Amino acid sequence: KEKMSLGSGAEKIDLYYFGAAHTSGDTFVVFPALRILHTGDAFAWKDGPLCDRNNGGSCVSFPRTLQKAIADIKNIDTVIPGHSPMQTPKDLQDYQTFTAALLSHAIDAMKAGKSVDEATASFKIDAFPGYKNERVKGSIQAVYDELKK
Repeated sequence: KEKMSLGSGAEKIDLYYFGAAHTSGDTFVVFPALRILHTGDAFAWKDGPLCDRNNGGSCVSFPRTLQKAIADIKNIDTVIPGHSPMQTPKDLQDYQTFTAALLSHAIDAMKAGKSVDEATASFKIDAFPGYKNERVKGSIQAVYDELKK
């Protein structure tokens, strides 16, 4: 299912599935009465996403999955990432933009015959203030591996 609700009233919890990201089973958990979204590892940090390919994760699908979540989940004030302090819906939108730019860069670099190291070195992390570059290489490697198949 793409959506499932548990409980009712102030106790209601909505569960959403939009496709592969960190794994093939990422669930977005919404607490409507609190206006809170928990993304789990579909938005873990402000860095390259960890795409757990052994468990169906997809760095190619990641930006599209996030875009679907942003489009469908409304009335949220707070976003709880998987491994970071609380964020805002704008932070989630910024992360979607980041993952889309990272994917596009990796695809272009791969088509140009660049190595993963070259693609990583040429990715403009400075275009994303507050983002780290600790996991970008792993994300680019995941895109290369996924597209080679």
